[in-house]
Amino acid sequence: MNTAIKKNTGKKRFLNKNEETKNNPFLEMIIDGLEKVEQKNWEHYLKHQIDFTPKNLFTKLPYNRFNRFTLMLDMMIGGFESPYYATFNQISKAGGLLKKGAKGRVIQYFSYVIKHKITGEKISLEAYKMLTGEKQNEYNLSSFVKYFRVFNAEFISNINEIDIEIPNNDEDLNDLTEINLSEDAEAFILKLKDSKGLKLIHDKKNTASYSPLKDVVTMPLIEWFKNETKYYSTLFHELIHWTGHENRLNRFSSSMIAETKEKYAFEELVAEMGAMLVYFDYNFKEEFINSLVYLKGWLKHTKEDSNKIEILDNAFKASNKAVSFLYS
Repeated sequence: MNTAIKKNTGKKRFLNKNEETKNNPFLEMIIDGLEKVEQKNWEHYLKHQIDFTPKNLFTKLPYNRFNRFTLMLDMMIGGFESPYYATFNQISKAGGLLKKGAKGRVIQYFSYVIKHKITGEKISLEAYKMLTGEKQNEYNLSSFVKYFRVFNAEFISNINEIDIEIPNNDEDLNDLTEINLSEDAEAFILKLKDSKGLKLIHDKKNTASYSPLKDVVTMPLIEWFKNETKYYSTLFHELIHWTGHENRLNRFSSSMIAETKEKYAFEELVAEMGAMLVYFDYNFKEEFINSLVYLKGWLKHTKEDSNKIEILDNAFKASNKAVSFLYS
């Protein structure tokens, strides 16, 4: 049997940079793998999901929509641990006293006036919804908006003396025991504080974050985490964000809030990829499936017309650079 053998001329075809990025089998396999990862496999890093949703101090009802957004922003900027708010009138009627210099946040309240076209009788929105379409036509419905100023409960100087009951988050945390910390990882963090000026604080917050404006990494209390793997993988993620500050690797502006959705998504990819590289070095590999789900989620938020292989390639390069900065 004759076998045809192609002559090896020794010539190689070199891809230009764009071709190499668009035809990267390594990244193609990663993307293919991410598509198979399911959201249900993701697990939160805290032992309990502490509820910090802004609520009214007296009704305990949560604020919604943009009111929730503005009050969560107020909690973050003001550094409040309490998620409870109330108006000046509510506080005064309960015998509460506001501290000097207390600053409130304006919220909006939407409602309706529903009045019978002939009799002028007013009914509630709930009653109006129960009517048939024919009956509803007998009423005039007009909407209005009111604005209120609410104050965080931490501004009430005598809050322990007034007649309210505020659920204590700590009651749900009786089983919280301190996790075992890694000596090697702690030495690594200490080195970043000493040699690179890392500012790291732990607070009663239910999310970890990095503030480019303040240049501070904030973590929930250590004992709130499920285990050391969850703690360090979360911390390493925020440390990668920290490397992107304009005085370090300059990946984003001083306020990531001002960045576009695509840029923010790309930074999240960089942070999680970098965290993976670091936590593997410290043998926290149990977090791998969580990272895959996270990467898949943020990859969807990058530009639809962009090449996902190219995005991942750039994110890999940026995360490698960030890790090298941490280790340098």
